[in-house]
This record gives sequence, C-alpha cells and structure tokens, in this order.
Amino acid sequence: EILTCDWSSDACSSDLTFEMDLGNDVQIRPNANSANGALTAQIVNRRVTGTLDVELEKLATFDTFGDIIANNTGIIAMSPVGAAGNQVDLNIPKARLYEPDVADRNGIVTAPFSYEALRSAAAGNDEFSLVIT
Repeated sequence: EILTCDWSSDACSSDLTFEMDLGNDVQIRPNANSANGALTAQIVNRRVTGTLDVELEKLATFDTFGDIIANNTGIIAMSPVGAAGNQVDLNIPKARLYEPDVADRNGIVTAPFSYEALRSAAAGNDEFSLVIT
C-alpha cells in the first residue's frame, strides 16, 4: 500500500494537496447525415495522472523514493470520517509514483510526487473509485 489517509488520525495532514487529471482524449465521430455533423463524442484514450503533496515521513514509514526506483505499484486510499451525507471516499487501487521531490509548505517539509492511476483487474478494471455517501 502506498498511502492511506484516515482523516481521524495524523497519518495524513489536513492540508494535504491532492490533484487528479482524468486525461480524457475526447473525439467527435462525424456523421454526414446528422444536422450537426456529428454522431457521438467518445473517449478514445485516457491516462489518469495527478500529484500528491504529503508531509515527509521517515523512510521506514513511507519510502516514496524507494517505491519509484523499484517501479512499485500500490494503493492510494483516502477515507474521510464523519456522518453519512458529507463523505467522499477515494480509492486508487493501483498507482505508480514518479517525479519525487522534497519541498517546504509553511515551514513543514513535504514530499510531493506525481502518480499514474493504472487499471486494476482486482477492482473491475477501474483506475479509481469515488464513493459519495
């Protein structure tokens, strides 16, 4: 498992920075018989990527650099706490990290990195799941 964030503990700081780009390549299928000249719009390719900026941990706890060097894949999971109706649960079942760095955010040392969400057969061939309750 690469990273699990449980907002009820200090495992992930509340000021964690997370971004996701679905990387959809949307193409219009032309149709000469249609009034607007198009049959449908289709996603023909996609590459889900993003960035994550977490507080730097001891290497024994979270070795971003080692995972990147070994080309490891793992899970990125973020689970909120609180009452139903106000929760968003994100799970990336198979992620590959790249572009590690060390940075400073308001005097706190962080370990920003990029990730690529890969399809996982164990998760229904999905790159990620988002559950809103």
